[in-house]
Amino acid sequence: MTVIFQDPLRPRAVLQAITELVDNHVTALRIAVAYVTTAGVKALIGDIATAAGGPTWRAAEKTLITTFDYGRTEPDALRLLLKHGFEVRVAVLGLHRSEQRPDATSWHPKTYIACTPRKRRAFVGSANLSRRALTVNTEMGVVVKAPVSGELDTAWEQLYATSELLDEPSLRAYERTRAPQVPEPVEPATPDGGPHPYDLRLFSDAVLDREVRPADFSALWLDAGSMSSSGSHSQLELPRYACRFFGLNVRRYNRNQRTIGEIGIVVGNSSPWTRSLAWHGDNGMERINLPTPRMLAEAGVGNLEWANTVVLFQRAASGVFVVTAAHPDSAAARTWHRESTATERIFRLGQNSSRLCGLI
Repeated sequence: MTVIFQDPLRPRAVLQAITELVDNHVTALRIAVAYVTTAGVKALIGDIATAAGGPTWRAAEKTLITTFDYGRTEPDALRLLLKHGFEVRVAVLGLHRSEQRPDATSWHPKTYIACTPRKRRAFVGSANLSRRALTVNTEMGVVVKAPVSGELDTAWEQLYATSELLDEPSLRAYERTRAPQVPEPVEPATPDGGPHPYDLRLFSDAVLDREVRPADFSALWLDAGSMSSSGSHSQLELPRYACRFFGLNVRRYNRNQRTIGEIGIVVGNSSPWTRSLAWHGDNGMERINLPTPRMLAEAGVGNLEWANTVVLFQRAASGVFVVTAAHPDSAAARTWHRESTATERIFRLGQNSSRLCGLI
């Protein structure tokens, strides 16, 4: 058994774990999830079809069981699954139930099973079939192996027996009764998709216009740039009003340098450092001095350089923030960029800068 943990610091762990279940020996794919989104189907199908290989993927039996509870499942997602050759089934809870009654039970499996003639491999955890669940949500699960005709097959048979085949009349009936929902944003088609930096809004303008409330988000990432304003290359420039992400505020900016407040940060397994967040009027940016490479080495964190990376701050307990850095071309950095682009929470740092930042 392998434990899988995903959060913004460790993105796409769930998608990778599910993809690694599949190889060119797979004869069936079985999925049972509480809800499905179109963006989630697109994120998953591309990766697992590639892992299986074209002929294997086309020949494999593909089944998905879900529910209509709360109206979270997107009808177009089910149509996309049907287009890809899935047998789509709905758990028998009241086929057209799009709102959960207080006295009704819920149907909450989140299971992905790859079958071969000799064994079963499965991811069982917290992730529904949505893009965010597969990529950046905080999710946890386990990868397990099981024999043919074992407990895993028995559990699947029970799920299958208590579900009904979805047909087009039932799907149209669900669409008519489904409460309006905001569809999950779809990632850009390529990792580098998205607008040109100078076509993006300034982070500060988006905050002032109340387009975003930074304190509502779990993570903030930004392009670090060369960080040449300090000899140790550890002084990180942040956009104006980034302080609100950290629970701080500035009533009025001016030309003077001032301390906005202090925050606790953790890097790797280090003890928390208290660092000052300051305003520098000379270039109109907020700044924080991250731990220097020497400090990090003494703390046993390792050889970490901040300059020319993408730095991410994630909320942790007691007002502390976990900080990590990733190469701009790494899978992690690309995922942060894609997520913020998809949700239109990607911004330019400053008026004269092409560096980007985003909220997750």
